[in-house]
Amino acid sequence: DRDQEYFADGMTEALITDLSKIGALRVISRTTVMQYKASRKSLPEIARELKVDAVLEGSVQRSGDKVRITTELIDGKSDAHLWEHSFDRDMNDVLGLEADVAQAVAGEIRVHLSRADVARRQVAHPVSGKANDAYLHGLYLASSKNKQGLEQSIGFYQKAVDLDPQYALAYAAMADSYIVLEDDGHMPATEANPKIRDAAMNAVAADPTLAEAHLMMADVKETEWDWAGAEREYRRAIELNPGLARAHHWYALLLSALHRRDEAISEIERAIDLDPLASHLYLVQAEVYYMAGRYDQALATLNSSPLLEGPERDAGLLAGMVYLEKGNYPEAMFRIRAAVDSSPENVGNLAALAYAYAAEGKREDAIRTLNELAERSKGTYIEPGWLAMVWVALGNKDRAMELLERDYHLHSSFLMFVGSYPAFAPLSVDPPFRNLMHRVGLPLG
Repeated sequence: DRDQEYFADGMTEALITDLSKIGALRVISRTTVMQYKASRKSLPEIARELKVDAVLEGSVQRSGDKVRITTELIDGKSDAHLWEHSFDRDMNDVLGLEADVAQAVAGEIRVHLSRADVARRQVAHPVSGKANDAYLHGLYLASSKNKQGLEQSIGFYQKAVDLDPQYALAYAAMADSYIVLEDDGHMPATEANPKIRDAAMNAVAADPTLAEAHLMMADVKETEWDWAGAEREYRRAIELNPGLARAHHWYALLLSALHRRDEAISEIERAIDLDPLASHLYLVQAEVYYMAGRYDQALATLNSSPLLEGPERDAGLLAGMVYLEKGNYPEAMFRIRAAVDSSPENVGNLAALAYAYAAEGKREDAIRTLNELAERSKGTYIEPGWLAMVWVALGNKDRAMELLERDYHLHSSFLMFVGSYPAFAPLSVDPPFRNLMHRVGLPLG
């Protein structure tokens, strides 16, 4: 049933996270793993696709206040069963159960645990069964990535920390849901940022050794335009959990904003190595190439199998933006219009369409689309930076700067990439824009 599903999914993610803290192991992330949940492929086929030596299978059963995890370790090449074990625990000791499973697996495959590995895997704080259940329920809802699911997830995370004020993972997950709500345009930065900051600080205070807590603090530092502080937090998160794909992913975006492009490409490649079937990571890789001006590499990535088969509707939009930079207006308009048609409620897609019209010299169409966006803004938050991009293409730099200044006062995350997006290149020589980038603390050109 659904209750069993969210509990099993949450336990799967928790076990993967615990195993990924072992530096000597390359552990594939949950996004990729879950795509094989109903697969008919043989284990050797799966192991070959993921380039892994072994596969850990398991099941989770919950009955009242008792939990049982049954695990099997299987050789990736021969399909031979190497080891099998069952673990029983009370719901109030689920974190200890996860640690025991990871320890047993590491012992079976004879991985040497360094002192750092042992320190990373110590359970900092026992969590009550009810608090953990609320956290796992929130995690399940947040996985939808839609507005309703994210908002509901925050309620469950709040319930978890109300039950256990020292539950660091729940605070970190709460910050994460607010971040996605803001990034997707469902919540203005002025509302989201204080909530993200509070949740992230509570997470670090509850458990300074939790990688996810430092990952959320990195986002806080970015909203404060403390880029050196953000980098320290990313490095700390990666030190605490080398296998945390999202830490490499987010760090890659910061490095892109700092114009450290080769490092950014290396970090996103590491994230993909850990989560090779996560279509959104290929989209980020294409964006990293796009910001580096490597348009052919961006298109090659956007046309890769994981993106073509995945749910990433933004892939077509980004492809359209790349084609605009290459001067291929027919293909650009085809891609961007398709993105608008497939997701008409997405105001970011509509802003990209207005930008495409302006870039192609179709001023009347651009103004008409801007008017439509203005009408939409009466009921939906619209990121000012999206509109600024259109006014740059229309040649009205003063209007563009007004909107970017609004972003400055909002402390919008959009400003992080303004110095890297090709659309804003015409502003790069103008003193007002250079002054803005100086205030934000980001490099130009």
